[in-house]
Amino acid sequence: MGILKQNGYYPLTENSAVDLARSLGFFDENEELYCNEIGDGNLNYVFRVGNHLYEKSIIIKQALPYAKVVGESMPLTLKRAQIESSALQKYRELIPESIPQILYTDDELAVTVMEDLSDYKILRKGLIEGEVYPHLPKHVGNYLAKTLFSLRILA
Repeated sequence: MGILKQNGYYPLTENSAVDLARSLGFFDENEELYCNEIGDGNLNYVFRVGNHLYEKSIIIKQALPYAKVVGESMPLTLKRAQIESSALQKYRELIPESIPQILYTDDELAVTVMEDLSDYKILRKGLIEGEVYPHLPKHVGNYLAKTLFSLRILA
């Protein structure tokens, strides 16, 4: 199918997310890929595209022009995807150990492609399950110190 950018913005599907990943060179044409829509949020599509054979995957996040859970009656700007991607890239410069790597962005499609961190557990889930994170205060403090101090300088 290929990417249909000549038609402007369009919401991705699992099939078009695979096509996008291939067209951007993240995977070869002959690789057998899987794609799952994994977003559990209210606003965006989030797809995991990968190859089981090589245990390689990426995340494709796309902003919608409306709130996903409400529909077109609640319009939103697609510019928020560009703002989020730019913020992630700036934060990655400041604290690379805490931010996923942004691999590609497309403002027209409101798409951000990033490294897949699915090997990590979401902190909220771990805390609910009673896991103890002895270094959490230090990590959060380091994150806040580096980002807040640097953002103050950039302002």
